[in-house]
Amino acid sequence: MSILTTKNLTHTFPDGTTGIADISLQFGAGEFVIIAGANGSGKTVFIRHLNGLLTPTRGKV
Repeated sequence: MSILTTKNLTHTFPDGTTGIADISLQFGAGEFVIIAGANGSGKTVFIRHLNGLLTPTRGKV
Protein backbone atom coordinates (compact mmCIF):
# COMPACT_ATOMS: atom_id res chain seq x y z
CA MET A 1 0.00 0.00 0.00
CA SER A 2 1.40 3.37 -1.03
CA ILE A 3 1.21 6.19 1.53
CA LEU A 4 2.96 8.79 -0.62
CA THR A 5 3.16 8.94 -4.41
CA THR A 6 4.75 11.36 -6.86
CA LYS A 7 3.82 11.26 -10.53
CA ASN A 8 5.87 13.06 -13.20
CA LEU A 9 6.98 15.58 -10.57
CA THR A 10 8.83 18.47 -12.23
CA HIS A 11 10.00 21.81 -10.88
CA THR A 12 11.33 24.61 -13.07
CA PHE A 13 12.62 27.78 -11.44
CA PRO A 14 11.65 31.26 -12.76
CA ASP A 15 15.03 31.58 -14.52
CA GLY A 16 14.26 28.43 -16.54
CA THR A 17 16.54 26.07 -14.60
CA THR A 18 15.00 22.65 -14.04
CA GLY A 19 15.43 21.53 -10.42
CA ILE A 20 13.85 18.09 -10.84
CA ALA A 21 12.27 16.41 -13.86
CA ASP A 22 9.63 13.68 -14.20
CA ILE A 23 10.11 11.92 -10.85
CA SER A 24 7.57 9.16 -10.28
CA LEU A 25 7.90 7.20 -7.01
CA GLN A 26 5.74 5.33 -4.51
CA PHE A 27 6.57 5.11 -0.81
CA GLY A 28 4.95 2.30 1.16
CA ALA A 29 4.00 2.18 4.83
CA GLY A 30 6.97 1.17 6.97
CA GLU A 31 9.56 1.73 4.23
CA PHE A 32 12.84 3.44 5.07
CA VAL A 33 13.94 5.80 2.29
CA ILE A 34 17.22 7.64 1.74
CA ILE A 35 17.48 10.54 -0.71
CA ALA A 36 21.12 10.83 -1.81
CA GLY A 37 22.90 12.72 -4.58
CA ALA A 38 25.52 15.27 -5.46
CA ASN A 39 25.31 18.96 -4.54
CA GLY A 40 22.74 20.71 -6.71
CA SER A 41 21.05 17.51 -7.85
CA GLY A 42 17.57 18.45 -6.56
CA LYS A 43 17.31 16.63 -3.23
CA THR A 44 16.05 19.64 -1.28
CA VAL A 45 13.69 20.69 -4.08
CA PHE A 46 12.21 17.17 -4.05
CA ILE A 47 11.74 17.15 -0.26
CA ARG A 48 10.16 20.63 -0.35
CA HIS A 49 7.55 19.26 -2.74
CA LEU A 50 6.84 16.31 -0.44
CA ASN A 51 6.19 18.59 2.56
CA GLY A 52 4.20 21.16 0.56
CA LEU A 53 6.67 24.06 0.65
CA LEU A 54 6.88 24.11 -3.17
CA THR A 55 4.23 23.62 -5.85
CA PRO A 56 5.18 21.46 -8.84
CA THR A 57 5.55 23.06 -12.25
CA ARG A 58 4.17 19.81 -13.64
CA GLY A 59 3.03 16.53 -12.12
CA LYS A 60 1.71 15.92 -8.63
CA VAL A 61 2.44 14.63 -5.14
